[in-house]
Amino acid sequence: MLVFVPVFNVDGHERFGHWNRPNQVGPEEMGWRANARNFNLNRDYAKADTPEMQAMLRLLGTWDPTLYVDMHVTDGAEFQHDVSNTLEPRYAGDSQLHPLGVDLIDTSSGGLIPHAKIPVSPGYQVPFASRIRHDAGIATGAVGLITESTHAARIIDEGAADLVLIARESLRDPYFPRRAAQELGVPITAPVQYQRAW
Repeated sequence: MLVFVPVFNVDGHERFGHWNRPNQVGPEEMGWRANARNFNLNRDYAKADTPEMQAMLRLLGTWDPTLYVDMHVTDGAEFQHDVSNTLEPRYAGDSQLHPLGVDLIDTSSGGLIPHAKIPVSPGYQVPFASRIRHDAGIATGAVGLITESTHAARIIDEGAADLVLIARESLRDPYFPRRAAQELGVPITAPVQYQRAW
């Protein structure tokens, strides 16, 4: 679940000009820090005097996100910080999501930072799916180098996940579901388009 607020300070964003921050080098034009009532929203989290901040705090209170990111434009300065969010998997599986219509959580650790040290082995992300499934009571899909039919079946049989999602193996072998069914002795019916070639 991602909640995105594209512009928090609409007044400041639209108050575009050449000399709004003369102490900074570039860009040529930029917005203004304060809103139309001259409140600096970056300093209003504690007092919550502005309607913008009150709305943001209501949004955060309603959704209770695991991670909240407040992103700022650079105003000519160059910032290259790596951002990472580390948490116990049980906190990512909020049991209140199910009544809101969340039926399945696809559980992946992401691996978005190139130099992150993630120990990779067959099924290395299955423990995340298992933890969320048992702690939050929501169905989960397991991923993570699951390439063998017997491994996938074991994950389901042991109750670690409700579903196994096959990624790279399905690129290597588009007929993986058929092969897995044959190896596990599970009868399946071919789609009509494939029946003559089955």
